[in-house]
Amino acid sequence: MEQNDINKLLEMQDEKNEVNESAFVELESEFEEDLHTMRSSLKSHDLPPHSKLEYFNTIIFGPTGAGKSSFIRTVFSAYYDQFLNPKDISDELIVKDRKGNEGTTKYSIFTLLEHEKTVMKVGDRQEERKSAGIRLFDTRGQIYLDNNEEAHIDLMLKVAFWWG
Repeated sequence: MEQNDINKLLEMQDEKNEVNESAFVELESEFEEDLHTMRSSLKSHDLPPHSKLEYFNTIIFGPTGAGKSSFIRTVFSAYYDQFLNPKDISDELIVKDRKGNEGTTKYSIFTLLEHEKTVMKVGDRQEERKSAGIRLFDTRGQIYLDNNEEAHIDLMLKVAFWWG
C-alpha cells in the first residue's frame, strides 16, 4: 500500500469520525430532552379524583447477584440527575454481608417520588388533584427458591399491596 492510499484512508476515517461525533451530539441532545420529559411526566402524573391509589409499588425480585440493588441505585441517580444518591438511600443499599452468597440482607422500601394532593380553584369551585408516588422494594436475592423463599415472596407481595 502506498503512502497516498494510506493518506486517503486516514482522511476517510477522519470524515467518518466527524459524522459519528455529530450523530453522537444529536443523540445526546435527544436523550437529555427525553430524560427531562420523563422527569416532568413523573412529577405531574395526575390521577382521577376518585382514585385511592397513592403509590406505584415496584418489587425488585431476582437471584442473588442479579443487580437488584444496583438497579435501584441507578434509578435514583438517573431521576435526580446526580451520581451520588442521598445518604439515607446509600446507607440502605450497601451490601452488608457476603457470607453464604448473600448480598442484600434485609427487605427495604425506597420512595423515589412522594404522592401529592393539591386543591386548585377552578372558577367558583375547588378541584382536588392527586399524583401517585413511586416506591421501589429491594429484596434479598433468591438462591434456592425453596418453601422458605416462596413464603418470603408471598409476604413481599402482601406488604407491597398493603402499602399501596
